[in-house]
Amino acid sequence: MNLIFDFDGIIVDSQTVYNRGIFHALKQAGFDYTLAQVEDYTNFQYFETISLLAKEKAKEIEELLVKDILKQVKEKDFLFPGVQKALKKLAARNKLYIASNSREDILHQTCQFYKLPFTAVIGRTQKFKTKPPALNWLIKEHNLDKGQSAYVGDSVQDIRLARNAEMMAIAVATGWDSKERLAKGKPDKLYSSLTEMAEDKF
Repeated sequence: MNLIFDFDGIIVDSQTVYNRGIFHALKQAGFDYTLAQVEDYTNFQYFETISLLAKEKAKEIEELLVKDILKQVKEKDFLFPGVQKALKKLAARNKLYIASNSREDILHQTCQFYKLPFTAVIGRTQKFKTKPPALNWLIKEHNLDKGQSAYVGDSVQDIRLARNAEMMAIAVATGWDSKERLAKGKPDKLYSSLTEMAEDKF
């Protein structure tokens, strides 16, 4: 089975990581926002939050944010608990990939630092700004059989992404949407965590 993972909310507690990173980046650039004020924008994508808070300095803040996140990669609480063990177990019988909105440099450094068993990783670059084209490219580039593939995400939007790509939709309730909301999206499989998912067989 080909398991294609989202990154934020599945591998990493991205809300905490990005809020902390944006706060540090804004402070470094001379802004006086509190962490609580940054957290008020949690419902936005991180680059939208930066645009709203930093305005004309948004590009500078994004680069500072990436540097801060790359520092956080090496902190012990960067990954969700149990993720490394769960991925190792899943990789023993499946091929694992990532297709995410997160910047590709962050994805690669995270996978390298933690030795995560992904065959290929595709993220946000100048070429791919959103997940759908990144996912389509991954499928074509690696000649993946959609009938033997699944997208693993943390939101109802990810379930729709899998449906549109004509593959199995797997939802994990560790990120954006609650388990109840994910259930309403009618995924093929729904888990509370990657640890629970790794106990299942594909």
